[in-house]
Amino acid sequence: MVTIIEVAKKANVSPSTASRYVRNPDVVSKEKAKRIKAAIEELGYVPNIGASVLKSNVSNMVGLVLPNTYNYLFSRVVYNLTNKLNEHNMKLLVLYSSNFDEMKEHIKTLVCLRCNTIIYLPERRSHTITNLTISNDVYPLQIFIDASPVFDSIIVDDFHGAYIATKELLKKGNKNIALIDGDNEVFQKRKEGMKKAYADLKVPFDEEKQICALGPNTHVIEHVSKHIYKNNNDAVIAVTESIAQQVCLALQQAGKSIPNDISLVVYDDSPWAKLANYSVIAHPIEELVDDIVQLILARETRGDKVNKIVLHPMFLKRGSIKDRE
Repeated sequence: MVTIIEVAKKANVSPSTASRYVRNPDVVSKEKAKRIKAAIEELGYVPNIGASVLKSNVSNMVGLVLPNTYNYLFSRVVYNLTNKLNEHNMKLLVLYSSNFDEMKEHIKTLVCLRCNTIIYLPERRSHTITNLTISNDVYPLQIFIDASPVFDSIIVDDFHGAYIATKELLKKGNKNIALIDGDNEVFQKRKEGMKKAYADLKVPFDEEKQICALGPNTHVIEHVSKHIYKNNNDAVIAVTESIAQQVCLALQQAGKSIPNDISLVVYDDSPWAKLANYSVIAHPIEELVDDIVQLILARETRGDKVNKIVLHPMFLKRGSIKDRE
């Protein structure tokens, strides 16, 4: 492996000057910087981040652990967060977990890499995560789920998202709405939001007809087709882009057209949803990322204060809702 000493020799500068350039190019004169850059490119030098981390016991890396599933919201968060952190000379390291135990192992790995901050979606409160982060002076930040009362969190008001979408559908005469989502803690909040909209508009709520919960191994197209056929739903709220796409296939196989036969609202304002002209419940991604970065930058001065930030989703109405009044 090429060393900084070889780079310095090639560029005819001292090793300390070459090291300063690697850490911060602006502190080196333009003439020397040009030679060092050319030497780095010619020799194929790569800084030993591990060595510098061990020396200083810190890094400029931020860890992010996400569920191992495709989600447009997650991909946009990663993209925007990477760009925002780059502005502050910080790098994002993303790991994907398939279950809670794997998530804990990934957090342990990020701690070993001396990540100053670890952002994660907690399935539930964990003493292991608490001990790992606190003992190693790592800043843990929960997003989307607030499992630990002692850690900062940024969540989206899932109750409100389901409420505003259901209310809009009911006001347009769609009375028999199916909420289709994975069966988890967040889903329960969405279900309560839906029930509140039914209650506020004084429309009878039938959980068997209105709720279509998906287990981890559920065949979505088959399950949704059976639910809609059995309950004759006139509207669907589909959570996540992957679920929404399978719901659309189920509707197509059932010979249902959108919005004439069935109104549709999907989650996340993805290019696919825009292209199809589907109404969406959109998350404030830029606001979420800005809040993440601000919390990271303020971690040294926040003291014992615990920040609990709640963001509000938006409803964007397009052409997938039928006025049945």
